[in-house]
Amino acid sequence: MVPVPSYAQPQYVRCPNCGSQVTANSNYCNICGEPLHQPVLLKICPRCSNRIPARAKFCPECGKKQPGVIVQQTLTEKAVDHR
Repeated sequence: MVPVPSYAQPQYVRCPNCGSQVTANSNYCNICGEPLHQPVLLKICPRCSNRIPARAKFCPECGKKQPGVIVQQTLTEKAVDHR
């Protein structure tokens, strides 16, 4: 007898703008187009050019104290260095 694969039920989230139910892996609401995920705030370390969280006081890669430049990046975009 061959086992029948079980298909997981899709997970859903609510759109913060219109409240409609949207699959959890969506980036935008399919009803109103609102982004479902907040952008990640990053800054660039001036010593090693590593992307680090905007709140970091020290670079986790090289240890440099951070004055830093904050840039916005979504989970699918590359950060832009605005030096």
